[in-house]
Amino acid sequence: MIAVLSATEHDFYAMPLPFAVYSWNKLGFACIVFIPNGGNPKIELAKRYCNNTTFLKFRCEEKRIPTYSQVSRLFGATYNGDHNLTLITGDSDMCVFTDYFNNLCDGQIHIVGADLTPKDQYPMCYCAMPAWRWREVFNITKSAQEHTSELIDPIEGQNIRGEQWSYDQWYLKKKLDEYEGVIRLHYRAKPGTQFADKRADRDGWHFDPYNIIDAHLPRPLTNENNFNKVYELFKIKYPGDDLEWMKQYFNEYKKLL
Repeated sequence: MIAVLSATEHDFYAMPLPFAVYSWNKLGFACIVFIPNGGNPKIELAKRYCNNTTFLKFRCEEKRIPTYSQVSRLFGATYNGDHNLTLITGDSDMCVFTDYFNNLCDGQIHIVGADLTPKDQYPMCYCAMPAWRWREVFNITKSAQEHTSELIDPIEGQNIRGEQWSYDQWYLKKKLDEYEGVIRLHYRAKPGTQFADKRADRDGWHFDPYNIIDAHLPRPLTNENNFNKVYELFKIKYPGDDLEWMKQYFNEYKKLL
């Protein structure tokens, strides 16, 4: 089981990465993380606090980095490994806490939170299927770099990041709509909203910590109050773990600001 994530050097995505990886590791998932080419000190620090993780670099123009980072997750199956192994997409600022996700590793295609996005999109948190199905759905025959380049490099605009912010979700839905197979949709929206049920959400941060599936972490985590919210949540979810590494990481990251 592998969680496929991505991160850029932006504090919103680099800073929370070790926390997301830790939560996936606790459920038995290894991680693949797509990152920009280069040696950004914030990402390099985050990497040191990520266990059981493979980092895959992509190259692109600076203006395309956010879109590359998002879309590359759709090509995690280019990574060599067991073709029956389940790959599930996630975010670098989204932590997971229950065997809800282990139950998605049954060989089928699962879309979690299908009611959380517009009708022409599927959410990237979370799509799960075996590696061989990922390869079929997205016709993966080349490297993740090549596939992502073919999609993103031709796009021009004044603000590629903003204009193409949901490209990954749109392309995921497009390819699954074209695929002749059963898609198992899981609905999580609270009635009348597009907010997920049983999620600790940064928009409000009101929840029952003993009855959550995941957590969309508050931002920026470089803010001590926001970091403490996550630290306290982790203490509840992992009562037997030594979490001093979180404080150490926070202090080291702050020095890079």
